[in-house]
Amino acid sequence: MSDKYLNFKELQVSEKEGIDYRTTVKRSLSGWLIMAPHGGGIEPGTSEIAESIAKSDCSLYMFEGIKPARNATLHITGTRFDDPLAFEMLKSSNRTIAIHGCSGDEKVAFVGGRDNETVKAIMDQLLNAGFKSMESPNPLLQGVNVENICNKNKTGLGAQIELTEGLRKTMFESLARSGRTTRTLVFQSFVVSVRKVIDMLNQNDKL
Repeated sequence: MSDKYLNFKELQVSEKEGIDYRTTVKRSLSGWLIMAPHGGGIEPGTSEIAESIAKSDCSLYMFEGIKPARNATLHITGTRFDDPLAFEMLKSSNRTIAIHGCSGDEKVAFVGGRDNETVKAIMDQLLNAGFKSMESPNPLLQGVNVENICNKNKTGLGAQIELTEGLRKTMFESLARSGRTTRTLVFQSFVVSVRKVIDMLNQNDKL
């Protein structure tokens, strides 16, 4: 299904902030930015995951659908996602991880992006933790396009993780709004795995 809106400006004309969607930002000096550009009800579970990865020491950007239903209409694909606030956050980010959700019953984390070091580290950590992690066979989910929002940081190199619906369902009581308040051990294991990457690369940068 194609997007209803071609860009953020079009979305703002028809949708009301605080009623249909909300934007959350938290700034840090770490150089890391964790993003959920399709959070809330758009790709359920992604904002909860991104916020838990960011903790208090990474910058965070979330665009969330908060309608009672049909939040998928707020989806703007990553190569056309152009919220000025997101771009502002990216200007001060050296490393970026964007959390996305995709369809599919198989429990898979597709890892992609132009930041090969971060991509490989995430994939390795997830595999070590028992997750099925691989590059997506779908070019549209590989995150290598220079226009992809994850690659719009200072280095032009970012990472993204596409989590299938099947995997996200195992991370929460359910993907309904109320069900996402209860997180499972799978959720915790995933967050810990990605945090290990952040901590490891931070240590490497100091060497």
